[in-house]
Amino acid sequence: MNHQRVCFLLGSGASVPAGFPTVAEITEKIAAGCGQEGGLRTFPDPLPDGGRSLLRWLEIQIKRRYVSEGDRAVHYENLYFLAKQLSDDLLDEYDNPAIRPFIEGAVEQVLPQLPSLPGNAYNELQKLAEDVTKRIRRTVVLLLSSHKPTRLDHLHFIVEAVQETGHPKPAILILNHDTLLETVLGSKDLDFVDGFAKEPNPVGVREWQPGQLVHQTDAIRVLKLHGGIDWYRLRPHGVQTHLEDYFGIPTSKCSTAVVDSQGRAHDLMDDSMPIFMIGSWDKLARYTDSVYLEIYYAAFEALRTSELLVVVGYGFGDKGINKLVTDWMCRSLKHRLLVVDRSALSLHQRARGAIAGKWQAWLDEHRLFPLKANLEESKMPWWYIKESLS
Repeated sequence: MNHQRVCFLLGSGASVPAGFPTVAEITEKIAAGCGQEGGLRTFPDPLPDGGRSLLRWLEIQIKRRYVSEGDRAVHYENLYFLAKQLSDDLLDEYDNPAIRPFIEGAVEQVLPQLPSLPGNAYNELQKLAEDVTKRIRRTVVLLLSSHKPTRLDHLHFIVEAVQETGHPKPAILILNHDTLLETVLGSKDLDFVDGFAKEPNPVGVREWQPGQLVHQTDAIRVLKLHGGIDWYRLRPHGVQTHLEDYFGIPTSKCSTAVVDSQGRAHDLMDDSMPIFMIGSWDKLARYTDSVYLEIYYAAFEALRTSELLVVVGYGFGDKGINKLVTDWMCRSLKHRLLVVDRSALSLHQRARGAIAGKWQAWLDEHRLFPLKANLEESKMPWWYIKESLS
């Protein structure tokens, strides 16, 4: 076991013990309008009636689709996906003829409840869908960025695994947008690479460095496959084209008063919103975007050279991630999957088909090891996790 090359995959369940909101709690805030009553002082006004009506209608459509699954909850990733489908199709950004009846249904059932807005019905619906997607993103950013971790020790088994490992160091795949893992590694003075420059540029931004992640083996690789709440697209002020756009993480040195060698401040693009990914099925299309494509490939390479994948707090609900895992498991009978979750023994019942359909076969082959554990109640040492492979 000591000589096995290990890779980690962290889902949202890995952040919940540190006090970060659950998917259900974020969804509840969005559905409630996120007004000032929640103590979110910096949050904008509640979502207008039109947006709330569209959200409610989308929720009903999701429940109708999954009625046979009974207790399946509607969460914000589903809501974002459907709202983005509406907006993208109406803007001709992502044509999908199959969605036209869905659009017509929204026009007929949502718009008559609202005061008339400028433009035709499709313009009205597109504006509502855009409002909904922006509100969901802003809610996620606020709830995650305003939270300070209440504990770090529940992830110390990763630190122990890293310290035990020689070279190459483990890669850690993350599906969360928060910076909890970076905080954990920093608290133990562990060096890691995340694809961004160590030192900030003249305006205080750590720039994305293409090619840094794939062949890096002498440091821990932190691969945030869905982006982060501190990732932004930036552009020098006054530039009208995309030629000088870049991705980066603003540091404490970054401000509008800081300029580059040409005397230009650098503006945050995309309405000053981070560039992380939200949505259920639409993530598949986004994995080919510039930054995400390289991270996805780096994750593929990290798995290719690993013999053990330790999954923590992930429910196997992302088709793109599931494809990475299943392809890797099917590539060699030496590959082993250890799943740490409070519901590890029954996780396959709500996993997507690619995982659920192979779960029992992997168990029979003694390559899948579900480890039932509640990280909110106790912390696990790395030796205990390794013993579960026996």
